[in-house]
Amino acid sequence: MDSKFYSGTDEKGQSKDVIAKTGYSFANEHESGTGKFVVVSREPGVKWVLKRFPDYWEKPGKGNVDEILLTPIKENATRVSALLSGDVDFISPVPPQDYERIRGNPDFKLLTMASSRIITFQMNQKKKPELTNLKVRQAIIAAVDNAGIVEKIMDKTTTPSQQNSPKGFAGYAEGLQPRFNMEKAKALMKEAGYENGFSLTMISTNDRYTNDEKIAQAVAGMLSKINIKVDLKTMPKSQYCDQFEAQAGDMQIIGWHPDTEDSGNYGEYLLMCKNKEKGYGQ
Repeated sequence: MDSKFYSGTDEKGQSKDVIAKTGYSFANEHESGTGKFVVVSREPGVKWVLKRFPDYWEKPGKGNVDEILLTPIKENATRVSALLSGDVDFISPVPPQDYERIRGNPDFKLLTMASSRIITFQMNQKKKPELTNLKVRQAIIAAVDNAGIVEKIMDKTTTPSQQNSPKGFAGYAEGLQPRFNMEKAKALMKEAGYENGFSLTMISTNDRYTNDEKIAQAVAGMLSKINIKVDLKTMPKSQYCDQFEAQAGDMQIIGWHPDTEDSGNYGEYLLMCKNKEKGYGQ
């Protein structure tokens, strides 16, 4: 980023280098960068047009793309149909259920890679007193079939986990496996004094992570088996961020991948207690 461009204050009297996760900031409306392409136009939810930047520092002639047209296609089936019909040159993400269909078509190339993003559900102990009980939290963990979600919802394209550090990152503990055990979950609820269960609210995105809404629905269904009645509300990511920050749900979905690939990033944001001054505990 250009330090001179972002120094000083803007027309609203706010520092230009303010980083705002939601709401107004100078950077949101004044672009600065050194990329190969320049934004020509952007219609949110419709299209985004970029053209090659002729004064890019790299030697000219490298690459064969002069213009990029990005078109948001929210529905999985529509996105895949656009690819197969030739209306678009590439799509991302590819729905897991269509991997084999595309892989088996000689006109297309499917590119996949392992991700270090994890999907978790955060439990709000301050908002929901029942969640302060360790046995209740252990029961919830035991009631959620991570491997089942991977097999039935994700079509075996991802990995079931029982920890926040993916394999290869510092902090990863070899041998930790998902602790799905419905009978144990029911026993823990009884020991905790909640054999008859209780109700809680859950919020989730429906367009941020692959199959996020289906995963949330599956988790809600699993918790119903230990008499936890879940009031699930799903919403687009554009609405979700503010709701997540306000801790609107007793349980909230959050996917996490450190942009820097720093192992400590998982703990800093997912495990540490919330501290607004230091930015810990998002």
